[in-house]
Amino acid sequence: MSILFDKQESVRPAPVGDRVYSDINRDYLLEPIDTVVDGDSLTQKILFVLGVPLGSRKWRPLFGCRAGTRLFEPFDSTTARWIRSDIVEALEDVNNDLTEDVTNVSCTLVLGENQTYIVTLGWTEPKLARSNKTSFYLRSS
Repeated sequence: MSILFDKQESVRPAPVGDRVYSDINRDYLLEPIDTVVDGDSLTQKILFVLGVPLGSRKWRPLFGCRAGTRLFEPFDSTTARWIRSDIVEALEDVNNDLTEDVTNVSCTLVLGENQTYIVTLGWTEPKLARSNKTSFYLRSS
């Protein structure tokens, strides 16, 4: 499964004492900083959860998302609804450690060109008292 990410949130450094979330920046080619904080950190964690196939971690077999297995199904609106359901289920699953950080998950999928699903994902970040969203593409590799 390939996740292509369109970055929509600007990175602004926050003082260390004001940070709620902080993590190492996995996308070192896009940003010249070593860490991501707050909303960027949560976005990165969400994309990480969605990119891990369900059952692929030895000690945490319920961690991850089932959506990647659907990319080899027929490219149609029915499969898109399954993938949408898998994404929302993964973000609301307690095994993925996001239930206190991400609420009110909304997801739309559009059939794109070259058998690519265009995903728009939105959520509320209660600890940061704001909403966030991101868009990315899913396709079989």
